Amino acid sequence: MNLFISNSKIKQKYNINLFYVIIFVLLLISSFIICELLNRKFITEKTVGLNTLKDYNSSKENIQILIIGNSHFYGINPDIFIDETFSFVAGGTNYYQVYYFLKNNIEKMPNLKSIIIQADPSSWSSFDATQINNPLLWNRFIDYNELSKHVGASILKHKYHLTLIHESFGRKYFIKNLRDFIKENFFGINLKPTKKEIKERLLSAKHSDWTRKRIIRHFLNHEIFDKRKLLYFQKILMLCKKYQIPLITIQMPHRRDYILFANDYITIDDIKNNIIENPQYENYIMENINCLNMFNNHDEYFANADHLNEDGRDSLSKFLSNKIYKILK
Repeated sequence: MNLFISNSKIKQKYNINLFYVIIFVLLLISSFIICELLNRKFITEKTVGLNTLKDYNSSKENIQILIIGNSHFYGINPDIFIDETFSFVAGGTNYYQVYYFLKNNIEKMPNLKSIIIQADPSSWSSFDATQINNPLLWNRFIDYNELSKHVGASILKHKYHLTLIHESFGRKYFIKNLRDFIKENFFGINLKPTKKEIKERLLSAKHSDWTRKRIIRHFLNHEIFDKRKLLYFQKILMLCKKYQIPLITIQMPHRRDYILFANDYITIDDIKNNIIENPQYENYIMENINCLNMFNNHDEYFANADHLNEDGRDSLSKFLSNKIYKILK
């Protein structure tokens, strides 16, 4: 009898009230939705890629030369070019994003004279062949149903995303991004690194094994010339041919240690034989500008092994401006 009474008390003690459970779940979901909306509005909308898109939309009718690609192209200053030039650059951009962006926008640039894309050693590697970086930027252009047929259904997971669980904007970075937003907008604190800080960062990384790790990440156990990337590279070429827009490829400068380490996986001759002078592609490329070894004796022009700093950017941009102007004329 006593045992029965104690069991009844335990059941009463831990009896769950469904009403409060529903209220708790609704509050939890609501708080997540509110944080997601705030994150999109005040943090992710301020990203470089989305600001670039806003600038593009306000100037696309005047663009004569469009430079489009990944972060390597930060090493080109479009303001130095003779013709009206726009640089649409976002980290992690591959040929998938480039193709769908051009497909959606090529007709909206009536003054377009040329499109410039990358032909760097890592451009065709399969290391990111099933990823879409910067989905907030690119998802408004990508046809995922078409892309999944070539890349695989796993690519569809990038079509739907929450910024709070995104590597760059959510998870451990959410609080940091929120803190930085408050500092910049409410206290006027400029958080951009100074030239001195950038230079110190460069010098500290110069003799590290960062370069070798980056190359291993890009090439080890990956297809050097991935069929999916090559397909979309060809799609870009065909699109430019359809609209009679000359296409130029650029092999951006890489530091000599990058080129040396990368030779274990891909060489300049490999790129030449498989891409630049491959009959399947070469007739659709108006010109390939090979700047890969351009700064072999100028390590001071690099921010790291495959990105230029401000000095390198100015030097390369002056060269490319004159070179491309002569090609198009």
